[in-house]
Amino acid sequence: MIRKPPSKIGFDMQSKSDEVAFKDSPGQADELEGVYANTFQVGYNNYEFVLDFGQYFTGNDKDRFHTRIVTNPQYVEHLLEVLSESISKYKSGRK
Repeated sequence: MIRKPPSKIGFDMQSKSDEVAFKDSPGQADELEGVYANTFQVGYNNYEFVLDFGQYFTGNDKDRFHTRIVTNPQYVEHLLEVLSESISKYKSGRK
């Protein structure tokens, strides 16, 4: 059985700055490197999903992928739940 990790949803939406603050994030989150992505591709087989993140620039012949995440289907389902919840919170905060 695969244990569902706790979601780390909870940005400080009340912050007046452009910084993104995670609530209840481990100390190592401050050490993570952020890389911009505006193009994505997904592949899968019977056992895993492959999520590629990259950048597309106008005038380039093809996308430039820089990050690959390989995980199992159960964690992809959890990622989908976390993203859906985050998008809902984001939209409700914009109104």
